[in-house]
Amino acid sequence: MRAGKMRHRVKLQKREAIHGRLGEVYYEFRDLAEVWAEVRAVSAKEYIQMGVENVEIDIRVYIRYRPDIERGDRVVYKSTNNPGDAFLIKAVLPNARMNMLELLCAGGGYRDQSE
Repeated sequence: MRAGKMRHRVKLQKREAIHGRLGEVYYEFRDLAEVWAEVRAVSAKEYIQMGVENVEIDIRVYIRYRPDIERGDRVVYKSTNNPGDAFLIKAVLPNARMNMLELLCAGGGYRDQSE
């Protein structure tokens, strides 16, 4: 991937389990890093190829390889017409050379509460 395509800034957030006083477990997201990325919406053609009934992927995010990203973490993406939606990472796919990650993400209805 050429560096010119990675023109979007995204925030990576790590999901952490928090144990309450009564033993309950809930999850919070903490900021991990802000990185350059390529963000692509999933096209209608891709939806049809995947089977519309069970598609949960809304965007694909391409970043440089990081070993600390896993399924269940989040990507926060802000653009001119988007105040900062948080997308849940559904799959982390490294390329063959292990220098890039493709993050398949769903959601976008979650607002980033960290600012």
